[in-house]
Amino acid sequence: MVGVCPIPGAGVTDWQGLAIVGMFITFCAISAIYMLGQMFRNPNITAWSRLEIYQAIISAMIIVLISVSITAACSTNIGDMMSFSGLTFPASAKVLPSDTYFDAATKELVAMRNLNYVFYDMVRADVGEQEKQATRSEYKCIILCGIFQGGYSIQPGAGLYSRIGALTMAMSSLQLSLFTVLFQLWVLKYLEIGALLILLPLGTFFRSMPFLRGFGSALIAITIGLFLLYPFLIVLNGLMIGNFFGLSYTALKSTSNTAYTYAAVFFIANVFLPALNFLVIIIFTRQLSAMLGQEVDISRLAQMV
Repeated sequence: MVGVCPIPGAGVTDWQGLAIVGMFITFCAISAIYMLGQMFRNPNITAWSRLEIYQAIISAMIIVLISVSITAACSTNIGDMMSFSGLTFPASAKVLPSDTYFDAATKELVAMRNLNYVFYDMVRADVGEQEKQATRSEYKCIILCGIFQGGYSIQPGAGLYSRIGALTMAMSSLQLSLFTVLFQLWVLKYLEIGALLILLPLGTFFRSMPFLRGFGSALIAITIGLFLLYPFLIVLNGLMIGNFFGLSYTALKSTSNTAYTYAAVFFIANVFLPALNFLVIIIFTRQLSAMLGQEVDISRLAQMV
């Protein structure tokens, strides 16, 4: 399967070809049913065919609008816009002028993944060093230790255990952030290859059927919400994190004081903001499905997010 963005000179993509075939089959089926109604002089079948042909035309218009939107999104060069505005991604991720929004979103997630991993390794090394200091003991001799063996042992770094506990919590937060950004990368790759857009022809076909119109509307809404909104929200998150928090390799320091701050920043960037992104996509999907025919019940999905 090729990517979702068409290659220049390659014509239509896989999902567009399937959408054309699906709409052709739909129109042929409705036309055949209409001719059967005329043949048997059945006004109910004729009236149903006339109603469904309008729904099929609406579905075809939806496919055209989606195709135009996807083509415009694939033609938008995020790199040119970023260079013109002076905005940057975290860790100075190199966004080329010809990069699309999928390319920019992928580079932002890769930059956050690398930063997260490097800082996690730095905090882990800091925890190991402080554990060595905390477990080190010293023997203090009172007087004539060699004869009477009198003295006591102390642990000068015993107070570091409280800091080690806080750093361990920061490491757990960084682990969660790393898993979340890896999950986002796989979702973005799944969207980029165009696998989800294969559901669009099925959605338009089912939307033309009377008893499956709600199911078809749900497929169309979910596909549009994930494909058009998800990469743009990732790019917006990267611009905010890169320009307001200034995450870079030189800014990271393996000290306990900065570990708490950066662990919180990574949690916001890789866990909190993606959760908000999915809530925005869920709300958009719900409203769009209501416009297309039937509102999708996504209350349980919203509770999970």
